Amino acid sequence: MNIEIANRLVELRKKNGLSQEELAAKIGLSRQAVSKWERAEASPDTDNLICLAKLYGVSLDELLSTDQSVDEIATEIKEKEPTEESASCNRTFTADCPEGKIKVILDPIDDDGDDDDDPDGAKATINGKEVECYRDGDTVYVGSLKGGERKHLWSRIAGLASGIIAIGGTAFYVTCGLLLSSSIPFVWASWWTVYMLLLIVPSICSSIGDRRLGPATGAFVGASVAIYILLGFYFGMWGIAWVVFLSIPLWGVVASNVDKLIWESFCKKGYPVKIR
Repeated sequence: MNIEIANRLVELRKKNGLSQEELAAKIGLSRQAVSKWERAEASPDTDNLICLAKLYGVSLDELLSTDQSVDEIATEIKEKEPTEESASCNRTFTADCPEGKIKVILDPIDDDGDDDDDPDGAKATINGKEVECYRDGDTVYVGSLKGGERKHLWSRIAGLASGIIAIGGTAFYVTCGLLLSSSIPFVWASWWTVYMLLLIVPSICSSIGDRRLGPATGAFVGASVAIYILLGFYFGMWGIAWVVFLSIPLWGVVASNVDKLIWESFCKKGYPVKIR
């Protein structure tokens, strides 16, 4: 987008008495996306252009009118179009801190201005070692090396636990099936749910390592499947036991809100890296 159209977007927004936050809320995008349009760093897609025209009560011709020639527009687009190498570089930022040199890489999915408050929207390292970080708008707050070391430790614990569960779970399932199937019903049909621990335990380890509740969603999925199967076989509750699956979306809503508070609390005490 050229600067002439970008300035017109600013003018129309202000003429309609809207802040960037208010406009973003009306069209369902982030403030950062609107800011990029108005700085001529990005262009609205067709749907957003139609939405802006209707919102401001102007035609698309009025919204996109420019004195530039076709050749000038084409040249500007070509100059702004990044190569594969430069696109990668444009998502990498560095800064210095007492613990060493910080390197922040933005998630490509975050480049359009969406999901800027998602902790996974950025990855950071200090001297090559992974650290925790939190993206808030145009700033990434980077934690300390201890956070990355803790995450790595719990990742190794999860891997070890998964191996033990895979071997031990198989031994448990087969042994119980052979020894107890004659006295306890549905052993072969339902006790395979022991393998849900392969989903539950790593999810919990990841949650502890990340200091976030979101990764523990896998534990709710595994536990819900196991509970549903066991309640169905042993208590005949196939018709009502499905309600246990409602815990999954409920947990997702709670976890996303709590995670934001947790990450803001921990990471905003770290080192801020301004996104250029």
